[in-house]
Amino acid sequence: MILFAETDLAVGYKERTASGVYVTIETGDSRTITLVAPVTATDAICDELFVTGMEQLFSGSTDITEMPVA
Repeated sequence: MILFAETDLAVGYKERTASGVYVTIETGDSRTITLVAPVTATDAICDELFVTGMEQLFSGSTDITEMPVA
């Protein structure tokens, strides 16, 4: 896995395999989510998955409206 995104709240890792692109997000409080995109997914799609994952992880616990991607 390659570190591709980092914020104050979480880090994002990306791994390309023959079956797809896996984006894993780990928060500072040990919550984790993994999202999968098709093999042909671009870096922009991976960025979108990171934002989507962050929204899922923090919906209900904080009011995040915007998340910068490193």
